[in-house]
Amino acid sequence: MSKKFGGAPVVVVHFDKDYNITAEEQYNLENFQIADWQAEAMARALLPEIRKYYEDEKNVQAFEQWRKEQELKRQQAPKPRNKKRVDKA
Repeated sequence: MSKKFGGAPVVVVHFDKDYNITAEEQYNLENFQIADWQAEAMARALLPEIRKYYEDEKNVQAFEQWRKEQELKRQQAPKPRNKKRVDKA
């Protein structure tokens, strides 16, 4: 299978006339890697805003509510069953 875009990771997003996303195509995302220095630079840029966000008690409460909802969803999700593999001879 040939790789589009020279193997570079690419996401193509399609919009309608009102700029709503109508479709998304993903290519070569298995080739996407972020270097440690890039992750650290992003974290350094975001950390002040994250701290500022959580200084507001309303945001802390909203996060705690979201966390409880996620835990409830996780608990209610059907458990995957182990399927035994049967080799046909």
